[in-house]
Amino acid sequence: MILQYSDLGSFFGIYIFFMVVVLAINIGITVWVYRDAQNRGMEATLWLLVVLVGGCVGCIVYLIISKDYPSRESADWYKKNMHESGQPPDREFGQPQRPM
Repeated sequence: MILQYSDLGSFFGIYIFFMVVVLAINIGITVWVYRDAQNRGMEATLWLLVVLVGGCVGCIVYLIISKDYPSRESADWYKKNMHESGQPPDREFGQPQRPM
């Protein structure tokens, strides 16, 4: 079977479509890593470069290392919603958690 010119055109169209999808996913992951690193107080620009250069491996390394850095949002959430009892609130109802 000999490939016709029209067959090659559709092949390259599909190829370009998948390349655009992969590029969009890569950009999305990179932006997420940058924002998450800023939120955790890490060096966001460094992690942006690590993920851009390292791709999936860089993202996996970030996920492993970022576990040691707590998110600022969660700490702020507890400070804003701390009750007079000194116990953190129950996330569902906003009331202090009952001791078990």
